[in-house]
Amino acid sequence: MYNNILFIGNDGRVKKLIATSATDFQLHLFHEGTLHKSHELFGSHILRHRKKIVGTRFTVWAPNAKAVRVIGSFNEWNGEAHQLNKLNEQGVWSIHINENLNGHLYNYEIITQSGEVLHKADPFAFYAEVRPKTASIVYEMEGYKWKDQNWRRKKKES
Repeated sequence: MYNNILFIGNDGRVKKLIATSATDFQLHLFHEGTLHKSHELFGSHILRHRKKIVGTRFTVWAPNAKAVRVIGSFNEWNGEAHQLNKLNEQGVWSIHINENLNGHLYNYEIITQSGEVLHKADPFAFYAEVRPKTASIVYEMEGYKWKDQNWRRKKKES
């Protein structure tokens, strides 16, 4: 398992730490039901070291899968070269791809125990195509400007 820690932030300053793959502690908390920021582990994430993008990480929980691949516009929807690694017996899968995939479409290709191939959207995706299309989109949240101030103010007042 890869537990390398990378620094996140466009300005080069440490804003938070993110592992290139799940740590044993994160997996423990997830299966215990107490990983309160699971969106920081699961889904797609652009990884940076200082100001340089060093890759994209995909992590998904597929407990009954025989294999998991990531398919998308970056690999012509052929996941043969992008098989996720099974991190534990409870079915957490992950891969670190050494490319900036921001804006690319993707799905997970789940191979079931019986050999059936399923294409599934990412339940932790930050962005997705509009129906009837179903692809998730790699979307970097760094620098995103939230526009929910009015809603948050009204919620606080009620």
